[in-house]
Amino acid sequence: MECGDPQAQSARQSAADSSSVLISSRSGASIFTRIVFLLVAAVSAAALFLWISQPAVTAVPPGPPGKASQDVTELLRQLHESASLKVDSADAWGDYGMALMQHEFHSEALQCLAVAESLAPEDPRWPYLQGVILEQSSAERAKQAFERTLSLRPSSVPTVLRSSSAQISLGQYQQATARIRQLLQEQPQQQQGWLLLLQLHRLEHSQQSAAGLLVQAREAGAETRELLQEAARLALQQEDPETAGILADAAQQAQPISPMSDPWMDMVRTYDASGTITAIEADRLRSRGQQDAAAEKLAALVRAQPDRSRPALNLALTLQESGQLDAAELQLAELSRSFPDDPMILFHYAVLLSQTAKPGPAMTQLERCLNLKPDYGLARSLQALLLSDDGQTEAAAAEFRRAIQDTPASIPVRLLFLEFLQQHSRTTEFELLLLDSAPLLLSDAADADPTLQSYRQQLLELQSDTAAGRHEPDNAPEQDNE
Repeated sequence: MECGDPQAQSARQSAADSSSVLISSRSGASIFTRIVFLLVAAVSAAALFLWISQPAVTAVPPGPPGKASQDVTELLRQLHESASLKVDSADAWGDYGMALMQHEFHSEALQCLAVAESLAPEDPRWPYLQGVILEQSSAERAKQAFERTLSLRPSSVPTVLRSSSAQISLGQYQQATARIRQLLQEQPQQQQGWLLLLQLHRLEHSQQSAAGLLVQAREAGAETRELLQEAARLALQQEDPETAGILADAAQQAQPISPMSDPWMDMVRTYDASGTITAIEADRLRSRGQQDAAAEKLAALVRAQPDRSRPALNLALTLQESGQLDAAELQLAELSRSFPDDPMILFHYAVLLSQTAKPGPAMTQLERCLNLKPDYGLARSLQALLLSDDGQTEAAAAEFRRAIQDTPASIPVRLLFLEFLQQHSRTTEFELLLLDSAPLLLSDAADADPTLQSYRQQLLELQSDTAAGRHEPDNAPEQDNE
């Protein structure tokens, strides 16, 4: 469920479009070219976070951040002044908090929203928005905030879904299942609810067929592409590849899930003085191959909005994919100094340093990145690649295993590890990972990618051999019959 503002989505798209970035710290290293093409192309799937800690509530409103552009500064100044003059007004604090949230000043926004909640404990908006900010950094704190919201507004569908997602992240499957089933009894057309329920079936290793749930979802008009893909994964988990194939084929013809209505987040987006339209226009130019025009728009936006990290990151990626590596490196170096606590920036800086044959500095940036966000699977995978290139094969394998553990649903991370295992002839581990990756390789994501199709074919052959009882891994340990 995406609930971020359009410019955040634009930043994620720009990151996703940077697939032309290649790493090669040794000449002719074609595996690195292919691997990192996959890694950077899928950044949009891993760039969905903000590494934030919740500050203590303060009785004094923070002033407008120093580097904000003129428009943003003026907006925040007015709202700051209003909160200062109306220190007992929850709306004044909340308005200021929403404006800060919209412009990525999340630490200050949390402070203001907490004060607003303390002044108006009966208003569900304030704990909800705190929960949205905290989702990517602390599932436990996010859940607590959403629970406070539900105590005030139990009928809020976005809150029910977000709280359930937090419960799933915390492993509280039974509680999440009960809450989602209750939601679907009241609103059977809720697409996200059916998807979460099917995901819970898979996570709990349920032996119940997905067919019944799919029939109910279809009758409610809630069958979606994502729901059928999830059902295919469940069928594979239940060792029913034939049904999985049928469901995967059906998913290709189904409609994608509809965006969820989220009125409280819509209120946050009304406080936009950050140049969203310019960012969207720049992305359109990039998609048409007009890199220079896109760079000009982004450079103007960076000058106008120096407080925002994402336009500047988009500019760096645009320069990088157009081959202006020196300019891109300067941009990323400045970004890493201006936003030292943003793991996404540090990751992209490490990618560029690797691309320009600077593995030592690249590893330094990755260490900073993973210190901020230890479960950043793509960053850990790049670290593994650098370790492997340095001859540290076992250390690289350990890092890959950790990346899989932290981001089990990431196709790029799994492909990187499969490439590594194949390169080093680690046959048994390769085949085990291939089998474990079946739900991803049999999804429609593999249809348009030759590498994924190749692994899919190997998977089907391996499953066939295993089913026939003929498969014996090359490196399988000898049986001890004593």
